Amino acid sequence: MGRKKLEYVSPVEKVARFFKDEKTQFAVGLGLMLLTLIALLGFVSYIFTWKEDQSKFEVGILRFLFNSDIEVANSGSKIGALLAHIFIHNLFGVPAFAFLMIFALGALKIFKYEPLPFWAVVKHTLIWMVWGSVFLSMIFGNDSFFYGGVFGYEVDRWFESVIGKIGTVLFLLICAGTIIMVTFENSVSWVKIFSDDFRKHRNIKNAWTTANTFAKSMTETQRLSAEKQQGGASSRSRAKNNDDDNYDDVIYEADNRGDDNNLLNSPINTPNKGGGRSIGNFVRDIFSGGKDYVGKDQKIDFNGQQP
Repeated sequence: MGRKKLEYVSPVEKVARFFKDEKTQFAVGLGLMLLTLIALLGFVSYIFTWKEDQSKFEVGILRFLFNSDIEVANSGSKIGALLAHIFIHNLFGVPAFAFLMIFALGALKIFKYEPLPFWAVVKHTLIWMVWGSVFLSMIFGNDSFFYGGVFGYEVDRWFESVIGKIGTVLFLLICAGTIIMVTFENSVSWVKIFSDDFRKHRNIKNAWTTANTFAKSMTETQRLSAEKQQGGASSRSRAKNNDDDNYDDVIYEADNRGDDNNLLNSPINTPNKGGGRSIGNFVRDIFSGGKDYVGKDQKIDFNGQQP
């Protein structure tokens, strides 16, 4: 008997298998959740103890962590103080608290629970953190506490040196408006509805209510449309699977009869000579029907009522 040949597994594949293992994912999730709690304590405590601990980071990260003679006033211990120093002081200032939400959602995602779309939250949070960091640095730039962090402080200094204080304010407002329009659906339509209603009635509360009614209606319409499209895609997928099963049955029958011509001339593969469609295409047409857009021509009554 010959020796059994061992299957070669690359180091990269070994690492991938290790992190795909359920036990590994469970351990990583618990570790990330614990790190989130420590960071929460460290971030909150940093607001009150940063002056006492600030000079202790000058010795370097490794010496700060492993030198037992160095003590911190932060309630989150050395790890919490270090995380707060990196994310709040060195990076984004007060907006860095949003990292706690990212860490928590990441841990929940590892546990197969996703209350919010993780990557969408990460994208939007990072964008607003950068903007908030620069904005707070512009407002509290002369304060000893870096509300916008070192990152925001340096970016604000560069902006003010290039376009001045007023130019920086206008630039940040334009950026905020652009982010809102890109981030939130129907934001442009909301602004138009609000401004039109306000010009007609000169009532901010009524204009706000009307615009919100419009936004909710459009969001619901888009949700129904997305569900319908997903249902159509699912139906088409099922129809394709059924078509493939029928095709396999024809192959099996043709092989049993020993007649390859029956396979080539089967109704699955050959359309009718009268210009008809094959059975497979006919089945697909049945399941992919109905492309009408729900609420396509829906109009909104400015009195807050829908037809």
